[in-house]
Amino acid sequence: MPKNSDPPKSVSGQPAGDRSPREAAARDEALAWFVRLSSGDAGPAEQEAFGRWLRVNPMNPREYDRLETLWVDLDAVPDPRPALSPPRRGLTRRHLLAGAAGAAACAGVAVVSGVTVGDLEAMAVADFRTGTGERRTITAPDGTVIDMDAETAVAVEYGPAVRRLRLLSGRASFRVRHDPSRPFDVACAGGTVRALGTTFTVHRRAADTSVAVEESAVEVCLGAPGAGGDTVRLSAGERIAYGRHGLGRPTSAADDAETAWRRGKLVFRDRPLADVVADLNRYRPGRVVVWGDALAALRIDGVFNIDDPDAVLNAIVRTLPVREARITPFLVVLAGA
Repeated sequence: MPKNSDPPKSVSGQPAGDRSPREAAARDEALAWFVRLSSGDAGPAEQEAFGRWLRVNPMNPREYDRLETLWVDLDAVPDPRPALSPPRRGLTRRHLLAGAAGAAACAGVAVVSGVTVGDLEAMAVADFRTGTGERRTITAPDGTVIDMDAETAVAVEYGPAVRRLRLLSGRASFRVRHDPSRPFDVACAGGTVRALGTTFTVHRRAADTSVAVEESAVEVCLGAPGAGGDTVRLSAGERIAYGRHGLGRPTSAADDAETAWRRGKLVFRDRPLADVVADLNRYRPGRVVVWGDALAALRIDGVFNIDDPDAVLNAIVRTLPVREARITPFLVVLAGA
């Protein structure tokens, strides 16, 4: 936590907790774009996407300008390295930003929790979304109930023959209203979950997507249903993950890791630090960035209260070979000790 007793501040200087979900989203997306563009690796296509992002929401250019101004002002602030132990040669704010951008690029993600650079634009078309620390329950047009975790975006694409949703980011649980005449599909990151009259959770992460079933069953397939991709049927109490390496094998979901958030808990069972920080960022004002692939791969176990996200950060620093650099009140970089 910051050394003073004041609440964390956002770029605009107002308490981060007082910002609307839309303002929080604009701030977080501005930070992701700032890191990506500052890396020097952004090509013409990303520059064009950035221009479109600026035009989507009048808050976007304002938040980006404030962040850029704040970062320039930081050049006049003494380097925080004397407070870190042990010191690292050449560890400056510019290096930390470049390192954070490099780590994000290697993982194929920006510093927004599990959101790719392409998703920054896609999220603008979401029908429903939540901000940092916000959880929300909505009812789809067919009566299906959707519990949305923090920083989650969902697009609804219902048609006469199928009910289709796209999970653009984050995590959501679905209590599906039975309708044999129209299948219910959730598309996410190259895969599709087809409900068979069920309750299930889909969690989109940076490296993969996980599916956990609470009631009845689902079919998980790579690509679209019926297109010939690998397909696995999951029953209640099972979960599976899929990603760049294909479709995994079903395992037990008895540890409740994918559903505990609805009861105010974050449960991690042998999860890489990158995933833990991605979850942490959905609940904590500002962003935490992991600098380095080796550090991001460290494994973590634990159970934490959602309402105390800094307890997760403190546990990471206390138990792992990690040191933190608080670049601004809303940007923390975790580096190897």
